[in-house]
This record gives sequence, C-alpha cells and structure tokens, in this order.
Amino acid sequence: MHYVFNCPTCAMPLETEAENDDQAVAMLMEKFPSHMSEAHPDQPMPENPGEMIRSQMMKKEDGTEGQTEEMDGGTATEG
Repeated sequence: MHYVFNCPTCAMPLETEAENDDQAVAMLMEKFPSHMSEAHPDQPMPENPGEMIRSQMMKKEDGTEGQTEEMDGGTATEG
C-alpha cells in the first residue's frame, strides 16, 4: 500500500510503500527528521512524531488510483 504523510507545517507530502500501518510509520519516521532539518531548521522535532504521523497519515490501496483513506477517521476522499 502507498502511504502519505503531509507535513503539518508546510504540507509537503512524505510518501512510502509499506505492507502495513506499523511499517509505514517506521518508514515515514526515517524520512521525517531530514525533512524537518532541511525545511524547518529552526523548529524543534515534535515530542511524539510517531504518534503524529500515525494519526495524520493516509493510505492508498493498490489499484485505487485517486482515492486515499484517512487513517484516523477511515473516510475515503477523492485525490
């Protein structure tokens, strides 16, 4: 599945492919610190970035082009 997390500060999407939600959070956590240091060097890292990513990431299942499922509410939106 394809997962997307939009930075809450600048809305830049961080994307990854993962087998499940836990793997996606781990992979996005690897990308997030470098994004913060490059795009927002004056801002501190959030206290619980993993929880923030998990609550705000969206996933797109293979073969559902144009649809994204929000993780926290489970609603599908056209994208």
